[in-house]
Amino acid sequence: MLSTNTTNPMISVITVVRNDAKNIRKTISTVLEQDLPSREYIIIDGASSDGTLDIINEYRDRIDIIISEHDNGIYEAMNKGIKAGSGELVLFLNSGDYLANDKVLSSIQKVYLEHPDVAFIFGGIILNYSKLSIQKKITREFNEKRLTWGQQPPHPATFFKKSVLLEHGGFNTLFSYSADFDLFCRLIKNKYAFINIDIPVTIFHSGGASARLSARIETYNIIKNNFMYHHAIRYMLFKMSESFMKNVLETIGLLGIFHRIKKHYITQL
Repeated sequence: MLSTNTTNPMISVITVVRNDAKNIRKTISTVLEQDLPSREYIIIDGASSDGTLDIINEYRDRIDIIISEHDNGIYEAMNKGIKAGSGELVLFLNSGDYLANDKVLSSIQKVYLEHPDVAFIFGGIILNYSKLSIQKKITREFNEKRLTWGQQPPHPATFFKKSVLLEHGGFNTLFSYSADFDLFCRLIKNKYAFINIDIPVTIFHSGGASARLSARIETYNIIKNNFMYHHAIRYMLFKMSESFMKNVLETIGLLGIFHRIKKHYITQL
């Protein structure tokens, strides 16, 4: 799995997991099925107690590094993976997300060989909207302007150059929800070269903690600290308006209309 051939730069895939026995096997399988020999697979387990580690150990002879210990959250675990890995490029594929096909890593390696100076590569993501019962491939051009609106590149479909991650200290663990957004802001603000490619990388299930008020406050502060104050105000006003409209529709029994409008909008992307 490891390679020292400079014409075939190694890609490290890092999976962070804690108590996800239901999904971890499929995540592992999509990495092990990759047709790229020069890859490295690292799993950072947060001392799971539900059988997750037993499943991981079934594949121990095919996984390069397994670390299982208590940590202080997902971003500390991701930083452990960065330090442990040897790959020139890094992809974070957390438990429950899957690589889109068995040629993802080899396709990205080819792109990187053609663009060796980029700091990160943004691929496409296939979103599963479980509440809306739809699946949608999204590939967008990302830039600094989108970040000022609180929109970030698809983190589970982004390949980072490891040296750049180390240079900037990886993820800021002071953030509980938005350290990935903070990292993108810091890197893009520093004008690193990057490319967007129309290659589906990851199948990702929507949902999680990003819609919580505390997560939005973190995002607000990140925008304020990296860009201009009025961008942060605009972001928060937009999110407050969105939440208010959703609550009104739910109160009057029309939330279904909101979801139908959202579903229509997503399918038009």
